[in-house]
Amino acid sequence: RRRHHLVWVCRRIGNGMIGAARAGFLGAAGGGSPPVEVVIVLDGATGGSGVGPQGGFAGGVGGRTTMTAMISSGTVLHIRRGGTGTSGATSNAPGGTSGGGDGFGLGGSYAGGGGGGYSGIFIGSVAHANALAIAGGGGGGGGRNNTATSWPGATGGGTTGSNATGDATGGSQSAAGSGGSGGGALQGHNAPNHAGGGGGGYYGGGAGTYSSGGNYRGGAGGSGFIASTGTINSVDVTVSASSTSNGGGTSSGQVTINGVAYNDGNTLTVE
Repeated sequence: RRRHHLVWVCRRIGNGMIGAARAGFLGAAGGGSPPVEVVIVLDGATGGSGVGPQGGFAGGVGGRTTMTAMISSGTVLHIRRGGTGTSGATSNAPGGTSGGGDGFGLGGSYAGGGGGGYSGIFIGSVAHANALAIAGGGGGGGGRNNTATSWPGATGGGTTGSNATGDATGGSQSAAGSGGSGGGALQGHNAPNHAGGGGGGYYGGGAGTYSSGGNYRGGAGGSGFIASTGTINSVDVTVSASSTSNGGGTSSGQVTINGVAYNDGNTLTVE
């Protein structure tokens, strides 16, 4: 288990020495340490593509969230890394790991893609109230029967996930987007009618619906999230820098803490 600690780096200047603290990792438990600086970069995952006689529409790209914060020693961080939504098929297309809503494809030649999963870090346990930072996943693309209108999945958030073309809306800081069903906190909506699923996020994106002319709409993006300085699950957190934006994520989602990449389900003890 990799553990966090502070390393004192010294440089000689003239006849003296100057020291600067930076965060590092220990392979085994060390002694007690003060709160340490943790630098976080999160990329939500891309939604899956839809399929149809004229081809499918692409899934939306996930969002990006960054944070620099001081976190109390001994804190256990729980890591979720978003997975790419499944591309549409003749059966339902599962959403990506970590909250992607399912695309719909029950028989026939039209099928929406699954929504992309969010990437996030939680304090103590994976729960909505314990979120430290989240990057939203992109919506799944819709199926296609003609080329008149484009129905791709929308990008993940960002403070609010992007709305899809049509009627699916992105997740916000207070509620899941509209369209489809089964979504909410940390979960994108599942799609009806061969449409694309919503992206996972702090709140999930809405799913696409049917459009006249045989086209099926893409899903909306899930929202990102950045905690404010304060207490999360009885842990003191001081945020010194942060940003969250729509798009900019990677296909399979990414989580890095102080430059080290982590997988879905990993934990990290800050020391």
